[in-house]
Amino acid sequence: MAYEIGTHRWLRLFARTVFAALVALMLRSLMHSPEKYWIVLAAVLLTQVRIGELFWQRMGWIACFGFLAASVASIAVWLSGNLFDLALFLFGVTAVSLFLGLMMPEMLLGAAIVNLFAMVSAGVPVVPGQNEMRFLDIFLGAIAAMSAYGVLWPQTLKKAIDVSVRMYLRALSHLQETLFSVYLKRDYVKNHYLYEKEIYESHQKIFFAIDHCRKLFQRGTGRNTILYYTLSKRLEHLHEMIITLGHLRYRVQDEAILEMAQNELRDISQALSDIFVRMSFSGKTRHEVLLKRVHDLENLYHSTLSVMTADAIVFLFFIKNLLVLQEELGLLCSDLSKLKNKK
Repeated sequence: MAYEIGTHRWLRLFARTVFAALVALMLRSLMHSPEKYWIVLAAVLLTQVRIGELFWQRMGWIACFGFLAASVASIAVWLSGNLFDLALFLFGVTAVSLFLGLMMPEMLLGAAIVNLFAMVSAGVPVVPGQNEMRFLDIFLGAIAAMSAYGVLWPQTLKKAIDVSVRMYLRALSHLQETLFSVYLKRDYVKNHYLYEKEIYESHQKIFFAIDHCRKLFQRGTGRNTILYYTLSKRLEHLHEMIITLGHLRYRVQDEAILEMAQNELRDISQALSDIFVRMSFSGKTRHEVLLKRVHDLENLYHSTLSVMTADAIVFLFFIKNLLVLQEELGLLCSDLSKLKNKK
């Protein structure tokens, strides 16, 4: 399944790149610039920018990076007469690009493209009086890249809801990974503030995602209204259940108990992550692995944990919540399948 998903994604990207290159070649034939290759180069590179799940977000980022690339390319040419100023400018562009890439990995490619245009433009002499044409050529390449997404990625309400639900599922996955990391590491008491801060930030991402989903669900009309309402409540319930799983960090005071169950908790976290990832891509998944991991934890409780201390009884509630969560995930898969089949 992962291979099929990846293959379809790369085929779509290939189609967009080819379309953007064709549009760039058409624009190139209409321009009277002596450096028409900048149009094609910009179109092909900027089509690779994939920041933003929604259509308007992707278009906005492509336009932003296209404008920045055209700007730094023109400035590099303007400073080419003074090597010190040019070197200082290129160093600044590289430093900012590297900083953005490290702080926000999703912006790494766009920042690298901007930096590349600055470097290449600095080394390619411009025809006197044609610096403005280089700016225009690069920005026309960005327009060609945007046209590829406009034609090959028409945004619909169904598509927007599908993307928003996938974003929400990834946020849920991150939350459960953060919560389970508390059980898998022994420095929670020492670094209590850092863990709780990360958990709080994960909750904020989920609140933002579900708020966006609600706004899209409210735009649904007709026969889909009930399905959208059910899906909205299902997603909110999943968040509440994962929050309940996080209460284990308050109820178990003995770190030795968590250490004994470390392998089982790690396996459960990985199984949940796998389910969320698969659901965010295809809306379908298999829950047998999660069910097996939960039964492993239940067997450990009956054979070892329950003998050690009476406090271990909280694991029974934890296991019960996991089983209910597994059922809810199955129902969510059913709802997502119905959404996919709706006209």
